[in-house]
Amino acid sequence: MRFTEAEYAAYQRRLQDRHPDTLFEPTERDFLAQVCTLAKKQGWLVYHTHDSRGSEAGFPDCVFVLPPSRGRPAGRLVFAELKVRTGQLSAAQQQWISVLQTVQQVECYVWRPADWQDIQGVLL
Repeated sequence: MRFTEAEYAAYQRRLQDRHPDTLFEPTERDFLAQVCTLAKKQGWLVYHTHDSRGSEAGFPDCVFVLPPSRGRPAGRLVFAELKVRTGQLSAAQQQWISVLQTVQQVECYVWRPADWQDIQGVLL
């Protein structure tokens, strides 16, 4: 099932209202869809390998490219590894992220659902 951002937020609020003592988090798949939808709405090109078998281990989940525009002469390149609250980075993922974070003019993040405001700050 695919939700718009507004539908998903309303769904999360209804769940929280019904079960106030329970923390509801999206699955990694739903979180991925939410982040990619936001990025695409803001004009980012989005790449995600849907089946990573046979790919290099540890490569981040998403690559976002924002083309240059009139108000922004340089584009942006963002790599993001998406994890749910309890998700752990593998050694290979940590290596990729550590190296990418040293590259000038490249942004690399590990994002979790609780980071939604930070994610919006990067992608908006």
